[in-house]
Amino acid sequence: MILFVFEGERREPAFFRTIEELYFKGADSIICSYGNNIYNLFKEMSESDFQMDIALILHEKWAGTN
Repeated sequence: MILFVFEGERREPAFFRTIEELYFKGADSIICSYGNNIYNLFKEMSESDFQMDIALILHEKWAGTN
């Protein structure tokens, strides 16, 4: 399984779908939009010395916006 994290919610995932057809056809992948500057995600992870699971950070962000 491959996790792809993008900043934007529309353009990057749409662009990735084209790449996916060419290079990752049949791969089990998850696409997630952070919805913010990707450096903020890095900062949040570095504050926990990279011990926090990236999937948990993304889930918490997503759950807080819905």
